[in-house]
Amino acid sequence: MMATAALALAAVWHRVEVAYRRMVFRRLARERTDYDMAKFKGYFEAEGIPDEICEVVYRSLPKESWGVRDFPVQPEDDLEEIYRIGRMGGLMIDQALLLLAEELGLSLPPDDEVAEISGQIPGKGQVQDIVRFLHVLKQRQTDGAPKALS
Repeated sequence: MMATAALALAAVWHRVEVAYRRMVFRRLARERTDYDMAKFKGYFEAEGIPDEICEVVYRSLPKESWGVRDFPVQPEDDLEEIYRIGRMGGLMIDQALLLLAEELGLSLPPDDEVAEISGQIPGKGQVQDIVRFLHVLKQRQTDGAPKALS
């Protein structure tokens, strides 16, 4: 009986959390109406990151947000908090990288090379870290030679 009540309470709490998160992210999306894909691409322009990578990340990540369509992605967005990447109920970072890499026609290298590339990116778990990771990965697989992040 106690276990059933606990499960029911957990289910109700989950629904409340999801509803609250959706409300928060809808408000956040409304606050970001002036931010679009062009501004997102412009952020990475000086680093020479191809538009193709920015477009794939910008289009794909909102699918992992809290049910908010057309969510404006920003480079500083926290992967875990906003897109649930690395968070319970969301994708793990390696799953997200694999999906994005495949969409770009790339494949993830062995774990040691993924760690090497990740080590070059002084990230804090933000969208921009994924963009830079994919950029280095694309350079390596296109040019065939290991590249450092410039």
